[in-house]
Amino acid sequence: MFWILLILLAVFAVLFILLPTGLNRQAVLEVITALRQYQAFDAESARIPEDIGLQPPGIKTPFFSIRRFHPRAVNSLIKGKMVNVTPEGRIYLVEAKLVNLNPYRSR
Repeated sequence: MFWILLILLAVFAVLFILLPTGLNRQAVLEVITALRQYQAFDAESARIPEDIGLQPPGIKTPFFSIRRFHPRAVNSLIKGKMVNVTPEGRIYLVEAKLVNLNPYRSR
């Protein structure tokens, strides 16, 4: 009985803790890459998230799809002041803040 509970706990940890963390990290990298690709580095060149492929997930989007994590990634980058938002709702990168960003660093 103990081993069954331990295995169920491990499966729960992988599905609901580790997998979403990895997908969120990947989504952050995709957001940064998309903003760099569209050269959104200041308020004049800022982009609407939907213009660069960061649409919110639809009803048919799978639960563990990377698209589900794009809005969360944008919000975490805004909180970390690596992405700024214009009054019109456009977003752009703050390259000076990204210098110290290392996605492969262990915490």
